[in-house]
Amino acid sequence: MDYQKKRLGLWKINQMNKEKSITNRLNIPIEKLIYDDFPKKARIAVAYLFLDLVNKRYIWDEESVLIELRRIGRVTKDDFEGEDQKGFINKISNMLYKLDWVSVLSFIERTYEKFLSSVYDSNEEYHVSLEVVKKYFSDEINLIITEENLGFEFIDGMFSRRYKYQTLKLINQANKVLDNPELDQVRKHYKKALNFFNKLPQADFENCIKEAICSFEASLEILFSVPASNDFDKAIRKIQGNDDGKIPGPIIGSMIKIHSIRGSSQGVAHASTKGNRISPSEAELVLSLIAAYITYLDDICIKDTDIPF
Repeated sequence: MDYQKKRLGLWKINQMNKEKSITNRLNIPIEKLIYDDFPKKARIAVAYLFLDLVNKRYIWDEESVLIELRRIGRVTKDDFEGEDQKGFINKISNMLYKLDWVSVLSFIERTYEKFLSSVYDSNEEYHVSLEVVKKYFSDEINLIITEENLGFEFIDGMFSRRYKYQTLKLINQANKVLDNPELDQVRKHYKKALNFFNKLPQADFENCIKEAICSFEASLEILFSVPASNDFDKAIRKIQGNDDGKIPGPIIGSMIKIHSIRGSSQGVAHASTKGNRISPSEAELVLSLIAAYITYLDDICIKDTDIPF
């Protein structure tokens, strides 16, 4: 899928951004990724980025940008009565500080969609295309994300949660398999799992795992014709073995173990408040493993290669 390829490319850019960051170059310890905030320092960086965009003429309508900020934050000029409102940088900074963190993300997405502009001079001798402007904006936002250790990435004008590089590779490999129309049902479940993982402002990790497991069951049913969604353990043991098209016992055991997370975790298949915890780390691990299993199952499945004449 093109989107996952872009995420792989962005991962490489993020690695370059890390090399630019003095925190990483000096090996200064940093805390875990921030998933539920857009800190003040990051907002300051965004405000100065907007001043840079205006100076480069990548944004020409400052007032429309400020109006959009007020609309997103549901604020009026009266809310800033008595505050210093001189200059674009002060106005945008003051409003950015008043927004909740989700609204900041929304404002950045809206800027990409509505306010960036190509650049011409009067003789059209100097030209910066809108595509170049949008790439510049995206690169700068992703640099801020890297510097502030935020758990997001900004691709094609939208935020999503950041995956580890290995996860991206496995998802990309699975998506190539899922291009097969016969696996349409598998693709639908796995796509839902990814959407639940990336849901903003609050990810739904329980449903992410549930849909990933459903995609796993569907792949077994389509590729091996076993009723995996009814009695998973019994069904999958029917294809255990060392012959071609069979799955060795240790791998069968690992598949049963990962499938069991659906029934043994809090809120995944039932409304239980007890059981294994579900955090971003567990959800991403399940996404990775299921992607690897789907690719593996497609690889070992004995397909009908007869060509009718």
